[in-house]
Amino acid sequence: MDMVDAKIMPTPLAVGLLMEKVARERNINLIGVDIGGATTDVFSVYQGIFNRTVSANLGMSYSISNVLKEATFENIARWIPFKVDSSIVRNNIKNKMIRPTTIPQDLQDLIIEQAVAREALRLALQQHKNFATTLKGVHKDRTMSEIDVEDVETLIDISKLDLVIGSGGVLSHSPRRIQAFLMMIDAYQPLYLSEFAVDSIFMMPHLGVLSTVNEKAAFDVFYRDCLVPLGTAIAPKNIAKEAVCFSVSLTFYAYYYFGQWRGWHYSCPICSEAQ
Repeated sequence: MDMVDAKIMPTPLAVGLLMEKVARERNINLIGVDIGGATTDVFSVYQGIFNRTVSANLGMSYSISNVLKEATFENIARWIPFKVDSSIVRNNIKNKMIRPTTIPQDLQDLIIEQAVAREALRLALQQHKNFATTLKGVHKDRTMSEIDVEDVETLIDISKLDLVIGSGGVLSHSPRRIQAFLMMIDAYQPLYLSEFAVDSIFMMPHLGVLSTVNEKAAFDVFYRDCLVPLGTAIAPKNIAKEAVCFSVSLTFYAYYYFGQWRGWHYSCPICSEAQ
């Protein structure tokens, strides 16, 4: 078009393009999620292979009732840290569906909404796993009719996940960043070491388009202004008796003092019967 200098791209395509380039630049396995009101987009780059899925009817407003239907009340209630009657949760969810632009009015509403978000994220990732598959074993040329269910396996290996980037109102605009961090950890159940971050103001679609014009500029803005690091999830999976599984060394930066960061260092051995 004459009115623009770069190609017009659909939002999911632009987000996926940026995530694919980030994964390639850092040589990592990456999962990205954009949870909206009606749908949830999941992006992944594993072993250099890019996949994107759209989970229709898994959203936080227009489709929130379907999340309740698919996840069931019991799975949502496990993320609510107090006893609550199912009618309260169901009424809360139905009210959100018929008034999709409203936001939680009190702490209970917020906790219920974030509990639903955990299940929406979990279900969307499960659907993505079922789509992002490859043939087992050695390479074989087959037609679609010759491929059996047992011959395929998912590319998504949570134990090899390096980075998760979250986007969407319930994640990017949670009252506290730690809440977005915990929602994604609970939904994805990472293993070993995984970094988590959120898109600060839904800038990734714009940066995806910018990367087609000036990739370095897109990366600079992405890391400095768009990406908000939440933390690193350390989730060991091991069994040991009377032995040190591993040790953790943490450095906490406290303040900036005459041109230098001043803080303290702490080492913590994590030992017997860690699982």
